[in-house]
Amino acid sequence: MTSDTLLKCVLSFQELIGTRYIIHLGRSGKHVSFEIKIEKEDCHHLMGIHYLTDRPDRRSREKIFDDIVSSEEYRNWLISSEMWTDELEDRVLCTALLSDLLDDNATIIRYNPKRLSFYSRIKAEYLFTHKDFVFTNISEVQKTDEQTADIYLFIDKKEDSDLRFCKSIFPKKNHDYTEYQAVWTLLYKEKIKPDGTDNILYCHNNYNPQELINP
Repeated sequence: MTSDTLLKCVLSFQELIGTRYIIHLGRSGKHVSFEIKIEKEDCHHLMGIHYLTDRPDRRSREKIFDDIVSSEEYRNWLISSEMWTDELEDRVLCTALLSDLLDDNATIIRYNPKRLSFYSRIKAEYLFTHKDFVFTNISEVQKTDEQTADIYLFIDKKEDSDLRFCKSIFPKKNHDYTEYQAVWTLLYKEKIKPDGTDNILYCHNNYNPQELINP
């Protein structure tokens, strides 16, 4: 991966900062609702920068994000890490698709890692799965090879609020994280931009989104 490619992916995330998604789900007569908010600090874990243990940086994740955006030298320092694996690169590239993924009416799972037939360290509340998304390998900020892939987007609850955040993202490879999981029906999805502009992305037939629904 080049410095320019990393910058392109981070700038794609930057365009979403402050955006909120209101999600309503239903299953077997039960209803839940939650709000996802895109914040600068979340990009660090989403891209997997925390795995670069040979590139320690104890500053806040917001300051690290700002340096990735503004400093080519800092980007080159990150991508030269011995821990910069193909799997981490996949996460970075998937982050560039985040806006499209969140706007998409994905299959939504109430995620429970204990149900999986394999061990996973991922702890999350929900899993959004996206079938056959165009997964692009980017070289020098140009599309050189395209293929479809199933993409997993894990959503979790923030420790200090009721908001949810995008925790982890990567394409499906050897493991199926959807096995034995409970799929919920999407009832309503609304996207609210930082300037207050809102767009109803989906509303299920005969569903009244004005009803108060508690998680």
